[in-house]
Formats: sequence, structure tokens, C-alpha cells
Amino acid sequence: MRKERQMKEIPLKIFGAEVIITLVLLVMIIFFNQSERYEKYNGNIQDFKNGWSYDNGSEILPIKEGTQKVEWTAGKTLTLYNKIPENIKEGNAIAFFTVHENVEVYADNSLIYSFKTLENSFVKSPGNAWNIVSIPRMYFGKELKICITTNYPSDAGILPEFKMGTKNLLINDILNRNLLTLIIASTIMMSGIVLLGVYFALRKVYEWDESVLYVGVLALLMGIWSVIETQILPIYLGHNFAFSQAAFLSLVLMPYTFMRFFRLTYAVENYRFQKVAATIVQILTATVFILAIFRIADFKETLFLIHFSMGISFVVMTCGIIMKMRTFDREQRRLGKFHLICLFVMCLSLGFYFLDYYLGDKQMSTFIIAPVAMLTILLTNMKIRNTLWLARVGKEAEQIEKIAYHDVLTNLENRAAYTKKVNSIPKEEYAKYGIVMMDLNNLKGFNDVYGHSMGDYYIIICSEIMYDIFDSYGSIYRIGGDEFCALIKDCDMATYNVLGMEVKKKLEKLKVPNTQMQMGISIGYAKFDSDIDKNLFDTMNRADELMYDNKQKLKVNGYYKE
Repeated sequence: MRKERQMKEIPLKIFGAEVIITLVLLVMIIFFNQSERYEKYNGNIQDFKNGWSYDNGSEILPIKEGTQKVEWTAGKTLTLYNKIPENIKEGNAIAFFTVHENVEVYADNSLIYSFKTLENSFVKSPGNAWNIVSIPRMYFGKELKICITTNYPSDAGILPEFKMGTKNLLINDILNRNLLTLIIASTIMMSGIVLLGVYFALRKVYEWDESVLYVGVLALLMGIWSVIETQILPIYLGHNFAFSQAAFLSLVLMPYTFMRFFRLTYAVENYRFQKVAATIVQILTATVFILAIFRIADFKETLFLIHFSMGISFVVMTCGIIMKMRTFDREQRRLGKFHLICLFVMCLSLGFYFLDYYLGDKQMSTFIIAPVAMLTILLTNMKIRNTLWLARVGKEAEQIEKIAYHDVLTNLENRAAYTKKVNSIPKEEYAKYGIVMMDLNNLKGFNDVYGHSMGDYYIIICSEIMYDIFDSYGSIYRIGGDEFCALIKDCDMATYNVLGMEVKKKLEKLKVPNTQMQMGISIGYAKFDSDIDKNLFDTMNRADELMYDNKQKLKVNGYYKE
């Protein structure tokens, strides 16, 4: 009961560890960030919307307030103009979010900020980024020029939303706006990390299958992608390009990981359409990597293939679960319905993500990531519970098997185990085996005179003697109340005689004073003889006859003497 209770508590402890680690990390970020803000905060964040214009190639045109996009061509640089206010405080900066765009910022025709891909890079975009540009005091009241270039038609002409304030205040504003999403995304990532750690630490103990591994990898990939999409890590740690590529790679690997998890969970290896879909997903994933490696198309340009792979994965697995549910028992149907609900909610969530990506502002929203987080944590903890339950069932089965094949009193194997072992020996190996039959002398007398507790003690002591002497040569079995058998291998008659003498020496120390009864063991040994025996059971019968003859020779006045 204690072990069962401990196993039930493991998922709760894991979930608690996830929450605690996530909260500690986030509290550290917020604490240190706010400490810096309180020391350096000097003003308010202001929308920097008015006064913008752009160069359309032939003239400078004003941009109306509220305009989100202008007609533009991919590959051309969109140049935006404004004037830096004269009355801003020292330490102020301009912040704006760009989507897969190269950025250069000039103040009075001097380059003060640059964010773009390196020359000869195998990608065309530095990724999504918050650009926070510090404005030196010498440029207050001067012309501000921002050059934005994208190689992707879907992103061409998008106008950023500009804000102005102290750098630390701008960072805090970005953090606060993305804090809930960051918490949820971090929880997903920690779920994956904890589950993978638990899997590698306990997989041999609980014999966990690979589906636990894949749900951990899936949670980790989702978490990495979601955390990076909040853009908090690049702001604090830099390396925006590396984080951007990590997010893409996480997204690329998700569809196949997702399909592997459900294939292992539902054992749908023979579902033909699923096999075809899995192959398609693998081909699409390989295509994305090949195109990127040979600089034919980067991850951004092939992202639609990954989205298509995701769609295939969800559709195929939904169909697979529905088909398999016809063969499920009650518990499996309940699990199947739960996973169908998960798939439905995740489809809605990712559907909103696709709409936001292709039609919206391409920023991660809490509404999109929250259902994914909830279902990832539920799947993680449910998978742990199921595997622990299976482990408990396996342990119980082992215990039942042990009871079925072991003698409770002596802890030796019993007649059933002996029969199973003899039947498993190949006929061509019979000649290597011999059988020792042993029977306790005076056991009934000990039970009658001293009670059954003394009789049990007698049985246990003699079983230990047999085990000590014969265990290195084979296996010892208790096949009846006072009958024991040793199945030994590669033991000739000379060796057997030595073993028999050792038995007598140990028994001499066990004489009971003031009684005619003595502890003793009658023994008979026979080695397989193909001229006489058809099998090892015939050998056993010959050893039993020899043991009985030896036993009768020891009988004096109703008791057996050594």
C-alpha cells in the first residue's frame, strides 16, 4: 500500500516541481528587472505615432495615423522618416517590433542601430524581434530615418508600432504585456524537461515505453517555440538570430514527434493511411532541411510545409483514434475520448495561430498558447499516471508469478517451477543433468512432539543446508511437504559423494538432545542415462527410488538414525 501511495504521488510531485521551478525563474526575472526599473525610471512610455512619412521611390509621402501597411515590394528597402523630439529626457529609446525584416536606424544620417542578417547567411531573415534603439542626446531634435527590408512578400510594407521611453521601462512594458504568455510557455517547457528527466532516471525501474519520451520531447519543443515567440529571451540575452532559428527548428520537429507519440500510444502501426501520412511528414521535414542547407529556401519560406505537416498529423491521428476506438475496452475508450478532445482543442488553438500568422500581426498570444499549455501538462501527467499504473500492474504480476512458482516457507522454487524448468530443457542437453532427491527424516515426529512451529524450523534449516551445498551446481526445489529436489548440471558421482558428505557434516551439528529423533536428510542421486530414461522425469523417479532405499536403511525403532 505504501509503494502504491508513493507511485500515485509521483505525478503530483512532478507537477509541483514544474510549477515551483517555473515560478522561481520568473520571479527572478521580474525581481531583477523591476529593481533596475525603480532605480532608473525617469518618465512614461509614449506612443510615437505622429509625424511619420515614407519614401515611395519618387517622393516622400505622409503616413496617416492608424495605417498598418503600405503597398510595397519584397526585396526593396522601405524608408521611414520622422523627427526625434527635442524635449525627451536623456536615456530615452525608441522600441518597435519587426517581423522577419532587416533594420537600420539613422539619426541625422548617422547609423545608430542595425539588426540584419550577416553576409552570405543561409537565411534571408534575422527573425522576429523587438528593436530597442537608444537615442544619444546629440541627436535630440534631429531627423530620424528607419530603413526596413524584407525578402518575403507577405511581410513587405508592414509598418511597425513605435513607442518611446526609457530603455528599461520599454523592456518592462514588453515583459508585462507578454508575462502571462511567458509563464504558460515556460510551464510547457518545464513539463517537457521534467518529464524527460524523469523518463531517463526511472525508465528502467518502471519499464516505460518510448511514448513517454515522445510526449516529453513534444512538450519541450512546444515550450521552446512558445518561450522564444514571446521575444523575452532575445531582449535579455541577445543572440536573436540563434533564438529565431531554434524556434523554427522546434516547429519543424513537432509534427513527426506528435505522430510518433500517438502511434506508440495507440499502437496503430497497421493503419495504412497513417503510415503514408507519417512518410509524407518525414519527407516534408527532410525537404525543409535540404532546402535550407543548400540555400534554396530558408525556414521562413518553407514554413507553410511545416504547417501542412501539422494539419496532416492532426487529421490522420484523429481518424486513427476513431478507427481504433471500435476495438477499445471501456478504459481505452475513455482515454481515446480524452485525446480526441485534446486534438480538437489543439486544432482550434493552432487554427487561431495560423490565422494570426497569415492574416494577423504574427505575435504569439496568450489565447493561442494557453490551451496548448493546459493539454501538454494534462498529457504529461496522464502519461506518467498510466505508465506508473502499468508498472504497478507489472509488479503485481511479478509477485503473483513469484507466489505461483515459489514456496512461501523456504523461499525455494516449488514443484510447478521444477516442472516448468525440466520441460524447458532441450532433449539434446539431458545428458548434462542429474537429479538429487531429498527427504527429511523424522519430520512427522518433530511435528507431533514439539509442534508444527518446530517442524517448520526443521524444514527451513534443512532447506538452507541444501541451498548452501547444491546451489552452485543447479537449482533447489521444494516439491512436497518434506520432499526436496536438486536439478544439477555437469556433476559426476565423485562430486556428488563429496556433496553428500558435506550434508552429513552440517546435520551432525543439528542433533536434538534428550530424544531419539534426529534431524536428517535421506538422499538419492541419479544421472540421466539415455539407455534407461526417456526424459528427466524418468531420471527423477530413479533418484527417488534410491532415496527411498537409503531412507529405509536408516530406520530404527520407528525413527531414522544417521
